[in-house]
Amino acid sequence: MGLSGAIVLQVIPGSGAALAGMRGVERARDGQLVVNDIIVGIDTFAVQDTDDLLNALEHYEPGATVVVKTVRRGEERTFRVRLGEPE
Repeated sequence: MGLSGAIVLQVIPGSGAALAGMRGVERARDGQLVVNDIIVGIDTFAVQDTDDLLNALEHYEPGATVVVKTVRRGEERTFRVRLGEPE
């Protein structure tokens, strides 16, 4: 795909990401996968891949609110997300 960032595969209902309006991968009516949010930043941390995302999240405790920068279908978006407990 040639994408930079961490693709949001799934958003758990009721989670901080869901409450903020983030969206995971969906299946279109024709059966193709639709990539919605791709995380490209957490606060001041750049996210180019999943490792960057995990490294950035290590700086925060559960319950902290972070600014998540995403790209959705070519458009930059910003969400304020309250972090939950890791699973």
